[in-house]
Amino acid sequence: MIFSLFVFPYLLHTFLIYCNFDITLSATKEPTPSAKLAAPIKITTTKSGTTKTPPANVTSAAAKKATPNVTSSTTTTSSTTTALPIASMTSEIEPNIPAVTDEVIVTASCINIYFPSLTNIRSGTDQDDEDEDETSLNDPTLSSDINQMTSTITPFVLINNINKHKTNSTRTTQKRKSKFPVILGSIFGILTITVLISYNRTIPISLFFYFHHDLPWIDEINSISNESPDIITVRGQTNELDGFTIKIKLNTQINQVLTRTLTDIFQLDKIHENLLTKLITNSYEQPYVLLMDQPFKDFEHNTFFIQLTLKQPLANEIFSFDIIYQSDSSSNEREQDLTGYYFNEEINRLQKQFDERFENIFQLKTKQNIDIKKIHFAKSTLSNLIGGISYFTGKSLVAKANQKIPDEYWSTSLYTAVPSRSFFPRGFLWDEGFHNLLIARWNKNITMEILSHWFDMLNDNGWIPREVILGDEARARVPAEFIVQYTNNANPPTFFLTIEYLLKTNSNNHLFNLPFIQRLEKWYQWYNRTQYGSQPLTYRWRGRNASSIYELNPKTLTSGLDDYPRASHPTDAERHLDLRCWMTLASTIIGKLYSIINNEQTNKYLNYAKLLLNNEQLDQLHWSEQYGMYADYGLHTDYVQLQRVPMGKPNPQQPQQPQPTHMIRQVTRQSDLNLKYVKHFGYVSLFPLMTRILDPQSSKLEKIFNDLQNPSLLWTQYGVRSLAQTSPLYGVRNTEHDPPYWRGRYYSFN
Repeated sequence: MIFSLFVFPYLLHTFLIYCNFDITLSATKEPTPSAKLAAPIKITTTKSGTTKTPPANVTSAAAKKATPNVTSSTTTTSSTTTALPIASMTSEIEPNIPAVTDEVIVTASCINIYFPSLTNIRSGTDQDDEDEDETSLNDPTLSSDINQMTSTITPFVLINNINKHKTNSTRTTQKRKSKFPVILGSIFGILTITVLISYNRTIPISLFFYFHHDLPWIDEINSISNESPDIITVRGQTNELDGFTIKIKLNTQINQVLTRTLTDIFQLDKIHENLLTKLITNSYEQPYVLLMDQPFKDFEHNTFFIQLTLKQPLANEIFSFDIIYQSDSSSNEREQDLTGYYFNEEINRLQKQFDERFENIFQLKTKQNIDIKKIHFAKSTLSNLIGGISYFTGKSLVAKANQKIPDEYWSTSLYTAVPSRSFFPRGFLWDEGFHNLLIARWNKNITMEILSHWFDMLNDNGWIPREVILGDEARARVPAEFIVQYTNNANPPTFFLTIEYLLKTNSNNHLFNLPFIQRLEKWYQWYNRTQYGSQPLTYRWRGRNASSIYELNPKTLTSGLDDYPRASHPTDAERHLDLRCWMTLASTIIGKLYSIINNEQTNKYLNYAKLLLNNEQLDQLHWSEQYGMYADYGLHTDYVQLQRVPMGKPNPQQPQQPQPTHMIRQVTRQSDLNLKYVKHFGYVSLFPLMTRILDPQSSKLEKIFNDLQNPSLLWTQYGVRSLAQTSPLYGVRNTEHDPPYWRGRYYSFN
């Protein structure tokens, strides 16, 4: 189900502001975690540009469905989409023109609460739970998973700034280009979105929003009437959601509010342009557009539009309305809609639960040098991560190494966190292992469900896509060159870090059953079979472009470290240190899992892990005595540079026209290009230390620690640089269009 909001300010230059709530609704039987309410961010335009001033102690949070243990014979999948933060907004402002701000401020907050029976929850009646360690939500000790109850609060601001100046008493208007935020909200059971509108001009303003599903779903519409002067009710039903009710409740009693509704059959990708065909203009005395009259046909239409128009708003007046969704899956009828006083009370209760649970788990108040600002920052960080957990459905595009036309994967779904809700709203394989080191502390059930979803992505060969981009909507956010996933390309198997953490923190060690371990084993075997090196006990990331002439150092996207310097000329002889360390960790964890489930002291995986843990063997393959560091090995030279050269031949018919140029890589000292260790000290050099492969008595430790703490190399007061300042590629662009990424930026890790 898609919910989208539009704002039409009727100004001299009318243009469309829109904000999407892409909502996948679920009639679920599981509750989830709580969150903090974020205050809206104020955005004003001045002569110098657009500035943001966040309010004090802004904390955004959301949480998703706690899910059953993966060892259950059946799994329950949740339906969620990601909640995106406020996007950046830009203005093009002519110099020397004083700026006057006209604002349309639209703020929305939504509270997302599972509601089989709110009466039972408030009275402390516990829900049925398969986990005997979990207690009532109202248990004052909060030893239970409070994230069995969820609220999702998503604020957003839309500003329409028109910069004006007066010339001879005539006001002229300059258009403004804006990047408007896309907000995605989540729903389980009950959702309330409160929209507040504050406008400092007395011109009409219209708000349009719609609900859309691929198939017909609308059963009944009850518009505002004498019997119901402030509520519009829409009844609907889909196979996935069963029956549900959507209410639009006007909180501000304004006689000048004009409401119009329309239903029709629309395709999602054309819904905005099609809406414009459904608008009619009014007379000069009523300068606003209206949705046209159109007959309603129950269970034939898949899109419901509503228009709210403030015909004569007063300056500085605030108008608000609530959008309330309630699923018929609720076991008891609600006495009150979750709005107004009840809405605020529920937010306050869940905020308190969230704060208490957070301190119970992380105990930051007991740690040194942690003040209230840092605690608020930590809560925001956790909330942003949990709030980004998403549920995607669709098909991936996959191909073999030299396949020109990709194939569609099977139709599937993925429950996962995302690395960035605004820029990367999709699943990334290696990011997810790191995400779940934190998610598992908050709620291990969520982590187990995420793991089971990812391992449902295995194909027959044991491959999992590096990025999971499901469906056309997800592909719209991805550059074309990254959409197709190639079946020979890997990504760091960070889920072994997550599983290692779960094994350490769960004494009974019964989280993982045999079918799960067998899937994990198949994934592990795929790495061993496809990412092996040219020598025994060596490994090499696939996917580097050996024929690239536009990159200073061909990227290794499959390693997760993108433009981190590797051998300058990719060959089969490369040995990648970080991948060898990942395989050491993976062999150890697979061996431990089988030793637990089979009650055995050793097995082939533990024996292989011992070979990879052998420090003498590691040193022979990856330690450079010349450079005093662990390193990759391959065909390499540092004497490369990007040089600008003409593109093609000059056009003799247009000799005066400048010839286009581009930058290509040139080797400036060909004699230096040979097989050698790659002298670039950084994160890859630290992998034997970070993955605890080095023996505590290793003679290499002192050198590594000294280099790590050297401010001229990696150490800073803000974190550890990804690449040493002494590297010739430190802070250097990889192409004329790609700024440096893993070439000196700070990344926090423990």
